[in-house]
Amino acid sequence: METMLGLAKRWRQRALDIRTWAAAEGSARALEGCADELEAAVREARDEVLTLEQAANESGYSKRRLRELLAGGAVPNAGRKGAPRIRRAELPRKPGRIGASGYNVDADADGLIGRMETP
Repeated sequence: METMLGLAKRWRQRALDIRTWAAAEGSARALEGCADELEAAVREARDEVLTLEQAANESGYSKRRLRELLAGGAVPNAGRKGAPRIRRAELPRKPGRIGASGYNVDADADGLIGRMETP
């Protein structure tokens, strides 16, 4: 399964191929720009700071369990005392859980790849 960052890497390789074989600098730069935007979006999503309620919805763990993990140091607190927060990149996830929102970055990337490869 290719991740979104893997997709960005593949786009960069395609840009290199376009530049090398087709001498199409403008097209190659456009593809690299797309890869830059994708990587920035992934970083932004990973760095988003979630409330315990949001974290519980995405992780599958209860707010109580997340508080325990924060208190025990298993998960770093991105907030402050009395207002704990968890960075999405550091969010523990129950096995098989993609979150109540139903959004899964890797699954979204797979769908995008599938649409790109379909003639």
